[in-house]
Amino acid sequence: LKVLMRPDVTSGKFDKERWTRELKPILDTWEKLNQGPDLKKLDKGSPIHGSMEGPVASFLAQERLNAVLLMHVVKASLASLRRVLEGTSLLTSEVEKTAVAML
Repeated sequence: LKVLMRPDVTSGKFDKERWTRELKPILDTWEKLNQGPDLKKLDKGSPIHGSMEGPVASFLAQERLNAVLLMHVVKASLASLRRVLEGTSLLTSEVEKTAVAML
């Protein structure tokens, strides 16, 4: 019901002021969460081969890799959205899907 009450979401209309007002706090929070030095050092390299460490260690290494990859995907999507809201990039269908999902 909440989505139905929002005409700009259902009509696909790009309202830069509204998107900026509603999405900028989320983007700012994400940026603050990613400022730590440990998060910048996370690499997307291959998982630790846990054949000698056992199945539990191997599973944990794989899950860590999946989490890092997911974090990089989210970071790239939100960076693209931020660039559109700042006016330094054009609105693409992928960025629009991300914004509409977040609204």
